Amino acid sequence: MCVAFGCTPDVALRQDWALVQAILDYRTAKAAIDLFNGGKAGAEELLKQPHLGAILVAMHRAQVGEDVTVGQMMDARRQTEMEADDG
Repeated sequence: MCVAFGCTPDVALRQDWALVQAILDYRTAKAAIDLFNGGKAGAEELLKQPHLGAILVAMHRAQVGEDVTVGQMMDARRQTEMEADDG
């Protein structure tokens, strides 16, 4: 979380975790949509980041009324957080 928000751990620990999760989910969804809409280069990058593809699938399923498991969303979120911490 510190990397994603540019803060120190002590500041991170004082934040509303539900709000943090919502913001991270929004950022992940936005990144996935941007790549999806980014033409050939975006599609190639999307293939390199399967967790973003999983987010797109989950969003589509939710929009058409299919069940989206919490586990699917959590797996994608964990992958995104790990990549943010690495980079």
